[in-house]
Amino acid sequence: MHSTFAAASLLIASAYALPQAATASTSADTDVSVLLQSQSIELGFTVDIGPVTALVSKPVADSTDKIETFDLNVGAGAKQDLRCQALGLDGIPLIATRGPNRDTSFSDGGDEKGAWTFETPSVISKIVCDPAFVQIADIDAPENSEIRVQLSGPGELATQTPFENFKDAVSSGPVGSRGLYDQISITVGAKLNPETRCSLLNGRNKAIKAVRGTNADGTPKGDVTFSKGNPWTFDKPRFVNKITCDPKFVAEPFDATDL
Repeated sequence: MHSTFAAASLLIASAYALPQAATASTSADTDVSVLLQSQSIELGFTVDIGPVTALVSKPVADSTDKIETFDLNVGAGAKQDLRCQALGLDGIPLIATRGPNRDTSFSDGGDEKGAWTFETPSVISKIVCDPAFVQIADIDAPENSEIRVQLSGPGELATQTPFENFKDAVSSGPVGSRGLYDQISITVGAKLNPETRCSLLNGRNKAIKAVRGTNADGTPKGDVTFSKGNPWTFDKPRFVNKITCDPKFVAEPFDATDL
């Protein structure tokens, strides 16, 4: 789609030295990049995201400079409605506007629509792009500030446990039934850190392990903390005694070959 790289040459090129900086001449047709700018301090730099087929998180160089605009450039061979977020230092997605649109995930609008403008100029810690991001009609709707954990079991057993106004670590038993369950799916509201993870304790208060996808060598990819996206599957049906979601959780992978 549109090329925004020329604008960066009008700004102070030495303001940042990012190892992932991209130029138009090196971008592949499927590559995604973001131009971040602050006109008030004549600052501008690009962050190369690369191809995006699943959630991709790229850190932004350490800085105290506040960014004003976010301009996404999606290659002609990439998913054209791809959207990306900018996370503040607290890990919360920043809100920006473009025309009548107000959102926490931003699309490439071409030269016609241009860049998104943050409601509050902010330091950016990460850029997160995800093919699952969609345009939100009302970013202030309650569901955009909640984590929702769905547990599913053999047959038609399923329950959803919401954590409303999610900010810090929170725990609860599953709504309705303790199981047996064999899958967990997590939905993260659009105003929350998309990398937020949850964990489960079984009937003996031991961590439940689950798998989703495969590693590069073809072995199952296992973990004890679970992120949004496709369901995670337990090794066997289990009772669930406690659900905990925490913005500080990180992936804790393990060898799931024998799970």
